[in-house]
Amino acid sequence: MLGLLAAAAHDVDHPGVNQPFLIKTKHHLASLYQNTSVLENHHWRSTVGMLRESRLFAHLSKEITLDIEQQLGSLILSTDINRQNEFLGRFKDHLDNKDLILTDSDHRHFMLQIALKCADICNPCRVWELSKQWSERVCEEFYRQGDLERKFGLEISPLCNQQKDSIPSIQVGKYT
Repeated sequence: MLGLLAAAAHDVDHPGVNQPFLIKTKHHLASLYQNTSVLENHHWRSTVGMLRESRLFAHLSKEITLDIEQQLGSLILSTDINRQNEFLGRFKDHLDNKDLILTDSDHRHFMLQIALKCADICNPCRVWELSKQWSERVCEEFYRQGDLERKFGLEISPLCNQQKDSIPSIQVGKYT
């Protein structure tokens, strides 16, 4: 259940700009989360707020509810692309050592984190027409950010310059 909830919530209330943009514009979210996993912390905390308001888990004990919230946070925070090498290294170590034990709850949670990371960046694996649509949408978002950066006199972030970055080059750069 947590894996599905995290997948549905991992981009809740996304502002349409990336973490470096939030940091360099001194956005309140960057300050709130001390420039660390800004978007992922926001997605997690927004989701927790909605869950609490909805009282979806009101029938559970406070201890279980807090555990669900923490595990949900761990899953959503794992989608931070800045932590990619950390997770890939740990996954590779487990594979090399052949020591993943799926009866172990920590190992199952780690595999949920890996599955969520894979789902988050799987666009190139989709059927071409769907992949193309999503590529165009994400590039529109990047280009809007580049336009904002230009408007504010900021250096345009990588992949966000519509005059220089084509959709194919962005997709290659984003997933390699």
